[in-house]
Amino acid sequence: MSRHNLLYRHDRVAKNVIINRYDAGAVKASVYEKYSRFLKPLARSDEFQDFVVVCRNGFPREKRRRLEEALLSLRDAEVLHAFKTGAVGFVPATKSQFANLGPIIERVNAKFGR
Repeated sequence: MSRHNLLYRHDRVAKNVIINRYDAGAVKASVYEKYSRFLKPLARSDEFQDFVVVCRNGFPREKRRRLEEALLSLRDAEVLHAFKTGAVGFVPATKSQFANLGPIIERVNAKFGR
């Protein structure tokens, strides 16, 4: 990646990736689910999947492969800390891993009036 920026809100990150202002970004799983029809998951944080690194549909395959490779091999604690305090790395992700999030988010929103 040639640059990075803190956008302060996960929705802003997703929208900026979708409109091609950024090649990729890290968002909470709930934000990924909201925009999943426009995004492809690259990696997710483990053990709690609260961040999903995404790219837009149509992102060049070779760039995607290189970015996935870089994220999955990332071990620098300082860089990982920029994603999340205490993060130790990324694991591969697929859309099917998030299929259950939609109903869960709907139930939580219904319960808490969102």
